[in-house]
Amino acid sequence: MAGVQREQFYHEFTDDFVASPEQERTLPADYSWHQERPHLAHLVYWGARLLGGLYVRVFLHVQVRGRAKVARIKGGAFIYANHTQPVGDVFVPMLAGAGKRVDTVAAPANLSVPVLGRLLKLGGALVLPQSMHQLAAFNREVRSRIASGHVVTVYPEAHVWPYATIIRPFVPGSMHYPVASNTPVFAMTTTYQRRRCGRKPRITVDIDGPFMPDEQLPRKKQQSQLTAQVQAAMHSRAQAQNTYTYIKYTKK
Repeated sequence: MAGVQREQFYHEFTDDFVASPEQERTLPADYSWHQERPHLAHLVYWGARLLGGLYVRVFLHVQVRGRAKVARIKGGAFIYANHTQPVGDVFVPMLAGAGKRVDTVAAPANLSVPVLGRLLKLGGALVLPQSMHQLAAFNREVRSRIASGHVVTVYPEAHVWPYATIIRPFVPGSMHYPVASNTPVFAMTTTYQRRRCGRKPRITVDIDGPFMPDEQLPRKKQQSQLTAQVQAAMHSRAQAQNTYTYIKYTKK
């Protein structure tokens, strides 16, 4: 693989290389995922999709392939993606949704990001809960959005590693929601290629699937099977299409 502009060392796959201003931020006990201002949320979302789309195409040099696969699905769906762009990963799912409304699961720390943090909820972010009481409300909101035909994006690696060309292990239980709702899943893999000019690579995003839960299996096995299918698609794309390493991640 060509390139390697710099090397980054890590101890565990849970290491953080991008820290938010308040990395340990917690959700208020009364946090609500329900959109109290749907008209404003609509404007914020489509405005973010327009401006964010320009940003990822013009400045990050992103090409998204396979959106028609998502467009053909009637109803809601899940997208599972590798997490390699601190800002781009906010907007790329909106393009991948092929005109569907896309909501992305995010950590509470993202609420502290200047400007974007204040708009996350209006833009459709599903901020992860931090208590059993909050989990029940969060689960209801995820089910509601899927039932409304939305696409929910999950970054199962949980931690953003800028320009990483490896696929990291998924957080245990990350396939709970598509199995619980019997909803199709897509794999979305970001890979990196050399550009003709400039040090930073070109970015290609490929969508594979859909993968469906096998209802003949127990739920835990359905989750394991979906995880294996999505990881296999991601590994295949990563191995075939990563041709340039901007940051090499090396275990200490």
